[in-house]
Amino acid sequence: MDAALAEVRAGTRDRFEMEYRVRHAAGHHVWVWHRSIARRDAAGKLLRLIGCIIDVTAEHEARDAEAMVARELDHRVKNNFALVSSIVGLTAARHPEAQAFASELRDRLRALTEAHDVLRRGAGAEGVRLHALARRLAAPFEKLGGDALALSGEDIGVQTTAVPHLALILHEWLTNAAKYGALSCPGGRVRLATWRENGTLVLEWTERGGPPIAGPPARRGFGSVLAEATATGRCGGALEEDWAPDGLRMVLRLAANRVAAAAEQVQ
Repeated sequence: MDAALAEVRAGTRDRFEMEYRVRHAAGHHVWVWHRSIARRDAAGKLLRLIGCIIDVTAEHEARDAEAMVARELDHRVKNNFALVSSIVGLTAARHPEAQAFASELRDRLRALTEAHDVLRRGAGAEGVRLHALARRLAAPFEKLGGDALALSGEDIGVQTTAVPHLALILHEWLTNAAKYGALSCPGGRVRLATWRENGTLVLEWTERGGPPIAGPPARRGFGSVLAEATATGRCGGALEEDWAPDGLRMVLRLAANRVAAAAEQVQ
């Protein structure tokens, strides 16, 4: 407040808007919203400040209560993910033949946990940023050789309801690249380019530096089927695959009105 007033008096600022706490005459503290506009003469000399101060304590208390509920919900959601993952592990320990299945299932639960964390930290009017989600999911794969995933294009905001679905899709792509594709070889790299085009959100996945490709696999794994079903079902998308000898290229087109945040759809 003092800094803003000093700038107004110095002539480097003509208006300010802020919230701050003040001590009430009764002794307790309240939050106020304060906005002022400077009025000057022809020479630029400050004549007066016109503005208003409004008590916004109730709004602050409501936001604090909402934040407390969100923290508690976040804690419970993470506990549930951890509990389910633990149940899967304990059950698989009694059934050795299910170890591979249990490992894949725990990986998918971990991807959903990461998506939840990104959602909690980054959600806002603009939605969760797609590149932030991709970087978070790619982090466990960095140990395979530096920057496992290169990102380019528009960093698009994603609707909160679409974040878990995109997390599953990206996780499956990263996992398959680590098992069979570019990330299974030293020096292999993956690039994810994103942009908007005619009412769609486009994700282009390109792998280079992996083992030679003879063509599409004879049998699609459950993870690939899950990712494609998620993309074409909930996200209203279509997937194109190009199994070129020098590396896999996939182009996923998703309906912007189902995936992109509202602020992104009008751009």
